[in-house]
Amino acid sequence: MVKQIENSKARRLTYKRRLNCIKKKTMELTTLCGINACLVCLGPNGEVETWPEKPSDVRDVISKYKGPSEIESESETDVLDEKIEEVEKEIEAIKKKNLGKISMLMQLKRIELPKRAI
Repeated sequence: MVKQIENSKARRLTYKRRLNCIKKKTMELTTLCGINACLVCLGPNGEVETWPEKPSDVRDVISKYKGPSEIESESETDVLDEKIEEVEKEIEAIKKKNLGKISMLMQLKRIELPKRAI
């Protein structure tokens, strides 16, 4: 009976070695048999490993299996990417505005310091 490897270092090494073997077997299967296949593994630390390496190729195979209505559409992804970009621009604008205010306060403090010293 197969059971989980107790030693975490040995488990990680075994995972990497066997993952490479599975990727190689998947590649060989697609080449030799002329089929479409993909491999998706969620690693022990939460990392996602795929074959083929390009996410778009994996999506293509999954969409053929599930059908286009069941997989996340690229337009939804584009909308989210645009929203993220907008928010990042807003953050940068706020940072610049705050930096300007800090600079102005520092200049005012420099001007006021000599007056207090007198």
